[in-house]
Amino acid sequence: MDSLGQEELTRIWLALRHLRKVLGDDVSKLRFWGKIFGLNSSYYIIEAEFQSETDPSPNIPGPWDDWRFSKSGPKWPDPQSFFYMIKNRRERDTPDSLMTDLPKVVYEPPIRYPPESRGTGLNKWDYYVSSSLGEGDWVRLPSVRPEQIVAARNLVCLFTGDLNRNLKDFAFPGLEVHYLRAQIARISSGTHISPSGVFEIDEELLEEGVSTLYQKLIMYGFCATLKVIS
Repeated sequence: MDSLGQEELTRIWLALRHLRKVLGDDVSKLRFWGKIFGLNSSYYIIEAEFQSETDPSPNIPGPWDDWRFSKSGPKWPDPQSFFYMIKNRRERDTPDSLMTDLPKVVYEPPIRYPPESRGTGLNKWDYYVSSSLGEGDWVRLPSVRPEQIVAARNLVCLFTGDLNRNLKDFAFPGLEVHYLRAQIARISSGTHISPSGVFEIDEELLEEGVSTLYQKLIMYGFCATLKVIS
């Protein structure tokens, strides 16, 4: 794995100073999150912790905030396909009931849960990305959606450096910018640690006598939540 050189670290430090000046007082903390390598260019990512009840800074563009899936056009059947030949009676001695008696599967689209609001959960921080560390090349990544997290867990796809690359061939609900944001959320959740003693058991709750079954259910829900996030 390549490491960051002295020149690259200096440019990152200058980029942090520039972003701190551009974002203003709405941001309380900035840190260099990391670098993700791509085939054509790499991504430098900066994580921003912002003040509560504030809107994203208009000084850094977020072109994908209102991005929506485009409706695909009609799919024309292949003239050489078997079912197309049957429908047009090109197959000899084929009864018409073959097309009418086919089993029908009722498609039920998956439930699309709303994304977490800005400042909570996986959208607790804002992320800014650049491929060149230039002052005018930074953009803000969009909020991540639950279905993008689920799809990113089952997808192996190399980054190219093109944030507008369409990943429909990989059955991913979004562009490369959404895939990047989903992987950032997964990595951040998987590498988050807490110092020993931060989380303590409420002694009053134990004195009241919580059943063992209830404790197991709490632990099961906590583990399931971690599994979904990761």
